[in-house]
Amino acid sequence: MKNGKLFFSAVIIATGLAAGTAFGEDSVISREELSRDNYCHLTFPAIADSSLGTDSPVLKSQDSGDVIDFYGTCDEKPAGADQQREQIHEDWLQKQLLG
Repeated sequence: MKNGKLFFSAVIIATGLAAGTAFGEDSVISREELSRDNYCHLTFPAIADSSLGTDSPVLKSQDSGDVIDFYGTCDEKPAGADQQREQIHEDWLQKQLLG
């Protein structure tokens, strides 16, 4: 009986760890701390175009290939207000350049 409980506990823990690392913490794909003063290189999925500028931004799938390569504070939120503003600005610039 103890072996069954131990096995069941291990499966639950392993499942939780796998789910937590599939995208990483806060949907960050990779995080590299570059200095001790909170400066990092992060990569994370872009926000889906249909949810940009909304109260509930949704990140694209990691498989989409649309990934943000961010250098800045280590606590940057992939779907935060700063990223929404930046991605809206980038979209606007691309439309201006491409006509």
